[in-house]
Amino acid sequence: MARGDKSAQKTRRSTNGRGGAGKTDECEGGDCEACKACYALLASKLEALTDQNETLRLDNELHDEKMRSLKAQIEHVVAQRDELDAQLTDKREKRKNQDEDRWALRYLTGTDALTQEKLSMFMKDVVWPNMKFLDVGWEKFDLETEDSMCSMIMEEITVPDDTTAEMYWKKVRKAAFYKFITLKSQALRKVKAGVFGE
Repeated sequence: MARGDKSAQKTRRSTNGRGGAGKTDECEGGDCEACKACYALLASKLEALTDQNETLRLDNELHDEKMRSLKAQIEHVVAQRDELDAQLTDKREKRKNQDEDRWALRYLTGTDALTQEKLSMFMKDVVWPNMKFLDVGWEKFDLETEDSMCSMIMEEITVPDDTTAEMYWKKVRKAAFYKFITLKSQALRKVKAGVFGE
């Protein structure tokens, strides 16, 4: 083979290997078998990449949908937790207030401490020795009847200036009733102790 032919073949091989720069007449139109195979391979790879991208897109959409659903569930759970916390706090406050109100109903304190002392002594020394059961209607406000529970108790105490006798009686009678029940319970315990030796 002549030196010129070898140089031409070497040139074609080197240019074909650099992405088609300096193509020969045989490469025009991509009709050679090498170009067809190369194109088919690229097309196959492109199709595979397209399928992969579509799969990834669908996976991402599914992942996003799951994340949105999970976020909604978390928000729902948090809302339920906050609601339960609020209910629990409300119940605790109500219970605390009830305990305070119950104690306030049972025992007079503060500016009413002297009233409580006089009331306790009157219920213990006067009412309980003579009455083991309270009459029906004892709690009614009645200052006209001399021997009514209201009249007897109100004679022993002083009504504050910032209230009326009737309003104060509504407050005092609750403490009086609790004192009466306490005395009755103590008497029953003494009886049981004497009978059963407890």
